[in-house]
Amino acid sequence: MERSKELQKKENEFSKRFFYSILGVLFLNMLLSVWSNYVGYTLYVVPTYLFVILCILAIYTGLLLYKVKYNFRAVFIIVLCVFFILFTYLSLILSNISEVIFLYYFPVVALFLMLTDFKKTLLFTLAIMVLCYVLPKISLSLGISLDKSVFEGNHQALKFKEYEVVTISTFYTFFILYYMVKFIEIKNKTSTEGETDPSVEIPAFSLNVADASPLREEDSRVERLQHLYNRIIILFEEEKPFQYPEFNIRTLADKVNSNTSYVSAALNKMGNKKFNQLVNEYRIEQVKILMKENVHYKFTLEHIYTNAGFSSQSTFNRIFKEHTGLTPTEYIERL
Repeated sequence: MERSKELQKKENEFSKRFFYSILGVLFLNMLLSVWSNYVGYTLYVVPTYLFVILCILAIYTGLLLYKVKYNFRAVFIIVLCVFFILFTYLSLILSNISEVIFLYYFPVVALFLMLTDFKKTLLFTLAIMVLCYVLPKISLSLGISLDKSVFEGNHQALKFKEYEVVTISTFYTFFILYYMVKFIEIKNKTSTEGETDPSVEIPAFSLNVADASPLREEDSRVERLQHLYNRIIILFEEEKPFQYPEFNIRTLADKVNSNTSYVSAALNKMGNKKFNQLVNEYRIEQVKILMKENVHYKFTLEHIYTNAGFSSQSTFNRIFKEHTGLTPTEYIERL
């Protein structure tokens, strides 16, 4: 449990520092772009308003993450896609001027590694390498590549831009890798502290005949499942992960340092219920508590059920009636 909280805290720290640094880089580039346009110095080949738009998006995203709960992986998958599209666009228009622009893909690969695994990252890296090889040809065929004459007689500006690309890509690559290592350390802390992992089977062979008996093995398995079930309930009570609509059994397994098979077995054997049943019970109970506290007078019903984790009103209405025998409106009227 502490490991899960520590990981969430570190993910929040990474998110804040990441978006603060992005905002700082964009704001600095916006100022330099305005200055270069004012003095008539060719420094940027993209319009200033692009930096303004990106700054607004960064500020909005940062405020959103600060005020509401969010799914770390889902948010940064979106960030990864945005960066990939942006850097591909920049590569299309600039690759025939300087191939240094391809270094922007380094932090993209690092972020991909943080969100997935090494095998997928290796395939992604190979795809990026092929893309970098064909991008100059694609840009020429589409006629969107800038001519090399843009920086003719202005080599200092080109050198500055290349230095900027190297600096930014290096910083973010090591920044992401640093936090990735921290995430791994936190995830592995449980095993280093000697906590039993419920996903690990006890070997069938034992030097002690009594320990190897089927009865003893079954007792041990039940004990492990009970321990896992208790951890799941504590997680639901303390962290309320069910409030996220995208919360699933795989996410739950990661949070309790187990796997989906053992989580499912613990819920079935110890709780006599399936994952969706447990999630819906906690969601409905949260809605009922808020209704009893008259929160529906301050906020809309939609706000209440979405805050509990329901993604649609039809699903909420159906499950609420299954658990209470009443529609949400009927339940409120009887309070």
